[in-house]
Amino acid sequence: MKNRLYLLLAAFILAGISSCNKEDELASTSLQPTSFQVKEKKSIVIEPEIKDKSAQYAWFVDGKLTSTANKLTVTGEKVGVKTITLKTTYLGKTTTSGYSVTVLPYNINYVTLDVSGYNLSQNGIATTGGYYWNQTYADTKFQSQIFTFSHTGGNVSGYAYWDGFTISNSTDRSNYGRPGSSDGWIAHQWGCMASGDTPQNFLIGYWGYYMKDYQATGSTFNESQYSNWIKIENGSNRYEAVSVNIANHPWPHFGILYGDGFARAFGVGDYFKLLIYGVDANNNIKSTPVECYLCDCRTSVKAPRQGWINVNLSALGEVKYLLFKMESTDNSGQYGPNTAVYFCLDKLVVDKI
Repeated sequence: MKNRLYLLLAAFILAGISSCNKEDELASTSLQPTSFQVKEKKSIVIEPEIKDKSAQYAWFVDGKLTSTANKLTVTGEKVGVKTITLKTTYLGKTTTSGYSVTVLPYNINYVTLDVSGYNLSQNGIATTGGYYWNQTYADTKFQSQIFTFSHTGGNVSGYAYWDGFTISNSTDRSNYGRPGSSDGWIAHQWGCMASGDTPQNFLIGYWGYYMKDYQATGSTFNESQYSNWIKIENGSNRYEAVSVNIANHPWPHFGILYGDGFARAFGVGDYFKLLIYGVDANNNIKSTPVECYLCDCRTSVKAPRQGWINVNLSALGEVKYLLFKMESTDNSGQYGPNTAVYFCLDKLVVDKI
């Protein structure tokens, strides 16, 4: 009988010690770190490192009870600091922990392409309404900030040739073609339909479909096999695509309206669009592009768009490259679109993550 009492007493003491250990374990657990950062419009999840999920939780944000779950999702509605209090109750004991979440401006790590300072009067060739880059017909790539633009230049079968991107500030928005002829465009391919009367720098993209993309092989991206791409690189930093400004070039603009030596005028059912693909860190081309219609006559005849179009690229996510292709319903098949495959670009924005 005495031995049984000793055993019961020992079991009671051990149970008490076990209970105290659980309480001490709870009391000693905490969330590390105690301060967090999140950008506007983004969310973070705060989850304490408490092993026993039977504990009761009460989350207070700026003094207001917000959640009783075992973790808290905090969304950055506006710039500032959120004060977070967590009260955890377990085995009748309540512990209180305090945290803070700093909400940063959504664009705090944005990098925006700015070519306004590039001096084309010194590094350009005079043309109607301004200048274009003097390396357009050389095999030199244009670089600005963290952006490298694809470019090929040289001589093909006795003719000067370029594709990829060049830079211009020409204000020329005239029509140099007519039905049956595009001869006037070669000397005047440097304008932008969104440009004003004061020269301002912008990029011109010419999609060398037949020379490059049509002949591309393999399932991964290769710089040498694609005509129009932008590389986004600065050491080991990673970037997400945000947006870019796109506009029509005069050659396809007037070809769509009136036809030229290659293109026919658009009718109902036609369209001309730019497709922008993301390329990931492993050089895989993401399957779904962002589309920008430069002229959309699918349901009724409309004039090509003339101003800058701000294109949301956030669906592309994290990218190492942006890859550009064009599509037109006026198409010759193997040789690609009859519509002149030019577009204009400015103010590309990416977010360092």
